[in-house]
Amino acid sequence: MSGVVAGARLFESIFGMSYSSAFWAGAAATEIYTLVGGFLAVSGTDTVQASLMIVALILTPVVVMVLLGGPAASIAQVQAIHPDHLDVLRGASAVGIVSLLAWGLGYFGQPHVLARFMAADSLATIPRARRIAMTWMVLCLAGAVATGLAGIAWFATH
Repeated sequence: MSGVVAGARLFESIFGMSYSSAFWAGAAATEIYTLVGGFLAVSGTDTVQASLMIVALILTPVVVMVLLGGPAASIAQVQAIHPDHLDVLRGASAVGIVSLLAWGLGYFGQPHVLARFMAADSLATIPRARRIAMTWMVLCLAGAVATGLAGIAWFATH
């Protein structure tokens, strides 16, 4: 219920809908979601959320870089603020580097990832699923880093 109320408040403030209309629209969406049911519904909403997330993480730094005059201008702006932001290994020890590499291994143990792999039709689909998942993850992580750097450059100039 708190999700429906939060959604109604969000739609009320963003789209100018009345609270009651937004509330009933959210309740209807929840009802449809429940009727579709189970893992299929979760997979559908995950797909929509992942699509929005990857578009935002890729599009945001591209738009910011264009508005700032290109990648070179954006990188120069970040370097002018703090050059260490572009050197992740600066001052890192061997333990620090191993720790950074270990983050990649943690991805496979996350519950939402494990649930998707457990839902595979057969072992034959696992290699393709692994490639899709890792491609998505690399794009999202690269997009998150690029968004952070673009944000540093954007807020420095604005």
